Amino acid sequence: MSNQIVRPERAALDLAEMESFESRIDAIFPKEYRRFLISCNGGQAIRESVRFDGFKLGIGGATINFFYGFGGFSENIEESYFILKYDLPEILVPIANTPGGNYFLMSLRNDVSFGKIYYCDHEFEYEIDEIFDELNGVYPACLVKVADSFPMLIESMIEL
Repeated sequence: MSNQIVRPERAALDLAEMESFESRIDAIFPKEYRRFLISCNGGQAIRESVRFDGFKLGIGGATINFFYGFGGFSENIEESYFILKYDLPEILVPIANTPGGNYFLMSLRNDVSFGKIYYCDHEFEYEIDEIFDELNGVYPACLVKVADSFPMLIESMIEL
C-alpha cells in the first residue's frame, strides 16, 4: 500500500503525537491506517484519482491532492480535524484533500462506520441536525461513501 504514495518532505511519524491526538478525540485509527502513517506519514498519491458514486453531489469521483500526516502545519491531520470538527459529523477525521478544497474523511466512530472512507464536498454545508447513519446508508448532504476501508481506497485509485 505504501508503495502507492510519494513520501512528503516531513519528518517520520511521532507515535506519541498520533497517540496524543487519538486520546484527545477518544478514538483510535484502524490498524491498516496506522501502518500507512508509520510507513509514510502522509504524502502524494502516485495514482491520484478515485471513482465513486457521488451522484447526489453531481460528481463521479475526485482527485486526491495530498494524504495528511502528523507534524508541520500543512496537510496535518490534527490541525485539519480541529479546524473542521464543527463542520462535520462527529469523529470523522480528514485524511486527504483535493485540489478544489474538499476532503476525504475516515470514520473513527465506535459503530459500523468505523474505518470507512467518505468524501466531503465543502460546497454543501453540514447542518448539525443532519443524520449520519452508516447502517442505513443515510448521510448528510455534504457526504458520500467512497470505500469500506483505507486499503480499499488505495486499491481503487487510478492514474489519469
